[in-house]
Amino acid sequence: MITISVSNFKGGVGKTTVAYNLAYTLSARGKSVLLIDLDPQGTLSYWVRDTDNVPVKVLAKQDVRSLANVLVPKEIGVERSTLQEVTYQTRWEGVDIVPAYLALQKAKDAALFNPFSLSNAIDDLHDAYDFVIIDTRPDLDNKTTNAFVAAKYIILPVRCDGAMQEGLIESLDAIREICTELRVGERNTKVLASMVKTGTIRDGVGVNMLSANIAKTNIFDCVIHDTAKLGEASMAGMAIGEYVTRARERKVAQDFEELADEVINWVK
Repeated sequence: MITISVSNFKGGVGKTTVAYNLAYTLSARGKSVLLIDLDPQGTLSYWVRDTDNVPVKVLAKQDVRSLANVLVPKEIGVERSTLQEVTYQTRWEGVDIVPAYLALQKAKDAALFNPFSLSNAIDDLHDAYDFVIIDTRPDLDNKTTNAFVAAKYIILPVRCDGAMQEGLIESLDAIREICTELRVGERNTKVLASMVKTGTIRDGVGVNMLSANIAKTNIFDCVIHDTAKLGEASMAGMAIGEYVTRARERKVAQDFEELADEVINWVK
């Protein structure tokens, strides 16, 4: 079972979009995937629909059943649950999700003091999935630390703009420091150029700068292009691969096909 965290301390870089569409693309290839939403905003949980096409975040709030039940049950007044007990099936065959909503905000540093809490919960799944994909919040707190400990692989989506380099270096340094301090070993980390606008000077220069400053082996060859269709698809509860139909709209869906290819080869 391969655990991947999609992380960056800078917001607006497409982390949730990457986690969401990568899960769908891997499942379309016959892989079983568990999504874990580690962001109290619960955007991923809202985009993902259950088998009746209801946003899973809506069900999680109704059921009081989410990742918070696993990580901070005392703080929300419930008995501790396993990941299996708070997992929902989705409308995508082979994809399940452990949702989040604002209850997870109670997992403040003082409450979630054990950086191995999520890792231990994932170990208890006993290889039930091919992939576990964790979507994190744009912050460095104990929730994010738990994600770095749990995941042997980290995807760092970045926007290729003026603030890209500083945010990227901060993220890479933090990952190294956390893993060294906790003695969990080095994490396999790869940078993904995300939200790239086709044909623009800004993003063309940004992609080239990214390649020049990061070792080639630590960058995905593919890039994720920006398009309004990505937002439309997620709000409709659909992955881009099932949302677009016209041939000229298929490019961004192909981006995720290429990402899935690289991820599968990366984790072999």
